[in-house]
Amino acid sequence: LPLTRSAASILAQSNRIMFGKSPVDEILGGGLRQGYIVELSGPPGSPKERLAIDITKTVVKDGGNVLFPSLLVLNSLSFPFQSASDLSSSTRQHILERIKPVLARNSNLPVLQVVITTQLATKLIKQDGTSGNFDNGARGIMMPSLGNAYLPPGRTYRLLIAPQSRTSGYVSIYDGPR
Repeated sequence: LPLTRSAASILAQSNRIMFGKSPVDEILGGGLRQGYIVELSGPPGSPKERLAIDITKTVVKDGGNVLFPSLLVLNSLSFPFQSASDLSSSTRQHILERIKPVLARNSNLPVLQVVITTQLATKLIKQDGTSGNFDNGARGIMMPSLGNAYLPPGRTYRLLIAPQSRTSGYVSIYDGPR
């Protein structure tokens, strides 16, 4: 570490909450900035919830309060929207559109960070690259099941957590503020 640092760099670092997991903190440039959202997506068994618990522990350890929360965790937000639910696609879209302004309002609060966990879904792709189905899909890709329509632009990081074994895996950022 340098012996001297600018006030701006100290202030920028002090307005971040650490996950306590160096790959996630490193990807986010030193933790989650105040007023920002992070969506953690991964297949079943990936440590999405563990990461949400880790950042929650950090907030509590650092004196974050409960009555006026410093951190909002929306765990398994995708669960009510899974294909087995009775929601029509228009109802599903309407609900997601109503979530977006709520997230935008909350992420504009100067002392609140938001962590969302979602499942991944398989999207089937035809040979020509267009969307496919089980009959004509040439390959499948994993992607967050809710898409990005419900997330406020410019304030959201989208991370993919993928296990490679019971004790290792990787974290990557695939979208974030520009």
